Amino acid sequence: MNIRQIDYQQYKGEINRFSLPSASAEYVEFCEKFWQARPVFIGVFNDSGNKLKAVLPLFQRQENGMAILEGAVKTYTEVLNIDSDTALNLNIDLFAAFIKKNYKFDLLDLSICPIINKEIAKLNNFRARTAAYAAKIEERDSERVFKEIIGKKSRNQTRLAYKNDLTKELGGDIEKFYLLYQSSMQRLGAVPKEKKYFYDLKSAFGDNFHVLFALKGGKAVGANLWVVKNQYLSLMFNASDKEYWNICVNNFLYWEMISWGLKNNIIWFDYGINAPRDKEQIHFKESYGASACPICHFLVIKTPGAYFKIYRKKLVFLCKLLIKKVKR
Repeated sequence: MNIRQIDYQQYKGEINRFSLPSASAEYVEFCEKFWQARPVFIGVFNDSGNKLKAVLPLFQRQENGMAILEGAVKTYTEVLNIDSDTALNLNIDLFAAFIKKNYKFDLLDLSICPIINKEIAKLNNFRARTAAYAAKIEERDSERVFKEIIGKKSRNQTRLAYKNDLTKELGGDIEKFYLLYQSSMQRLGAVPKEKKYFYDLKSAFGDNFHVLFALKGGKAVGANLWVVKNQYLSLMFNASDKEYWNICVNNFLYWEMISWGLKNNIIWFDYGINAPRDKEQIHFKESYGASACPICHFLVIKTPGAYFKIYRKKLVFLCKLLIKKVKR
């Protein structure tokens, strides 16, 4: 195999036929708008170097003076097969070796998560504990999907949400979404993304950018934000008002999102990453048809600043714990 960086514009038409948001023209535009940077595309060619067989999209950016090379949408990426037979011969270690040799970076945070191309996970024996959770639903009949794919408890909770008069609103109102999102992030003790991130995402993805709101008495009490590339739906953010969890607002959001996807020819529903400790979230996603897609993770840290970026949350937690003990 011959591996080298490719010019995205040269292969844009070929790559955009596939259902992978991180390799899409829309995502390239988003990166240019928000980060003022372009994704990197690494191509796998045949031995003679004249036939493109597979592509790995990455993202290269600067942050606080650090050069960062990482996965794309939602911090992970995937190998896109141009040639359907290539999966049997690809070794992820080859990509890692190529990146280390040919790119300058302070931090390499490469998470490869095969959702569409699961054969690569089998070939490379992915056994990472952290995984993305995604559902592949080819059935189009929503009643059959509800009965045969959605778990019994989640079916009952979804019905309860409708009995409590939750209604939906589909659109792209970022101001309304951001209020819910900001509140959810504060509740979790996390730093919210700036509002510009969402406006740029909407601008880049256009008609493939969607926000679904759950309304109670006209008030927005929950929202799912997703982007679409062909037959792939990537749930970017879920936010909800904890006061309304007892009426199953998130069950309502997931089922309405799936129903929308069935009507719009979506096959892959990507619900995002979870660590093993997130047992409740994992169980919830599995009850809506998801299965674990193990992530192959390469982490290379070259500078003190990069160490701090990766481990700052743990450092902050340890500092707070130490302060509490000193006060006692």
